[in-house]
Amino acid sequence: MQEAATKVAADGWPTFRVGVNTGMALVGNIGSPELRGFNAMGDAVNVAARLQGLAEPGTVVIGSTTLAQASTAEARPLGPLRLKGKEQEVEAFVLTRIIRA
Repeated sequence: MQEAATKVAADGWPTFRVGVNTGMALVGNIGSPELRGFNAMGDAVNVAARLQGLAEPGTVVIGSTTLAQASTAEARPLGPLRLKGKEQEVEAFVLTRIIRA
């Protein structure tokens, strides 16, 4: 995704930032029959949104659970972060590389 985004950005398109977190979430069609939308809700989703807000343009910031499950990922630690809506600090990392098998 980052490689493709870099190519597109070279043509003048804006860069983007990504936040990824792993955990339980409620995912599905939410709403009434008249106004329904596909959505994801939960603490893991909220943390991912906060991590996205911290990411520099063109980077991916991931939570510690995601890093632990991504055995081929290399990341630079951001340290413990205070995120809005969280009482405890959250460990976050900037994804630097995924090793391809």
